[in-house]
Amino acid sequence: MPLVQGIDGQPPIEGRPAEAGERAAAQPLQQRRLRFLGVALNRLLGLLGTAMLLSAAGRSLGVDGSQATTVQGVVALCGLVLLVAAIRRSGLGLLAAAERPAGRSRLIQAIGLFPFPAMGAFVIYRLGVTDIEAYQPLVSEGSLVEWLSFLLFLAAGVIGLLSARAEWRSGQALLAGVFLGFALLCLFVGLEEMSWGQTIFNWDTPELFNEVNAQKETNLHNHVGFKDKLWASTAAAFLVITLLIPLRWLLQRQGWLRSWSAVDAALPVGCLIGYFLLATAIYIPVALEKGGLDVPVLVTRDQEVAELLFALGVLLHACRNYLHWAAPIRSKTRLSPAAAQR
Repeated sequence: MPLVQGIDGQPPIEGRPAEAGERAAAQPLQQRRLRFLGVALNRLLGLLGTAMLLSAAGRSLGVDGSQATTVQGVVALCGLVLLVAAIRRSGLGLLAAAERPAGRSRLIQAIGLFPFPAMGAFVIYRLGVTDIEAYQPLVSEGSLVEWLSFLLFLAAGVIGLLSARAEWRSGQALLAGVFLGFALLCLFVGLEEMSWGQTIFNWDTPELFNEVNAQKETNLHNHVGFKDKLWASTAAAFLVITLLIPLRWLLQRQGWLRSWSAVDAALPVGCLIGYFLLATAIYIPVALEKGGLDVPVLVTRDQEVAELLFALGVLLHACRNYLHWAAPIRSKTRLSPAAAQR
């Protein structure tokens, strides 16, 4: 049977040829979704760039008693680069190139490689940090890093809701349920990160939470009954989600994974392993540090960096599904063993 290339760059799948009408009807949907993601990416770049510039400017001007540092200069420069990229509509251009097979292949490769040089740069910077007190505010609660994690989880949740709505309208109740569950989980994690808006609007903690929350915040993850287990539980969750990627590879290799199935929607694709693996590699030592084991260099607030990388992986997984389910061919066929090895 003929082989058809998947939209996410996965190995070709065995399936029937798409009818001309089906392909023509689905192609605009791919283009609309790519354009939507491109516009959203531009806005995110602009928002992030502006936030980084304002953050660096505020600290340089002595807000909260801070002083200008080299780190703030780097943050300002990165913010300027992102803002210029947004003005130049780089997000649209990047995803427009993904409409062509060669451009899509390069984009997938770039996505897969990105976390490694990014984390390499962070490790070099982190090893050079000598003033931990000046570093801590960059990764503390309410920092830009935490805000980024919140925005990425929020964006993943919104994209998951869009995918759920589309599948529900097409009569795919099971898939709609999978996407809805994913979306609600992302929104829950993101809102927990910001104490359901308390970090933003600074309201007084309700009495109910004051009594049971270890940090007197409006959230559940700092509940006194769970606080001591939070770090180990999060590290375990990171590890389990990372292991879903080799599980996907194994299912593909055995020919047990059906494309466009609920399992296909749930398991992250291979190019995302760097995000989850590196996040886990940071978070486990941080959890050990929190548990009392002295881990050189690391401080517990480095968890925010791990969570940011993890959140980016989650968002990319949501985007992959959003685009993959707009593919011209939606026959639920098994990945062939031969194709899975390519």
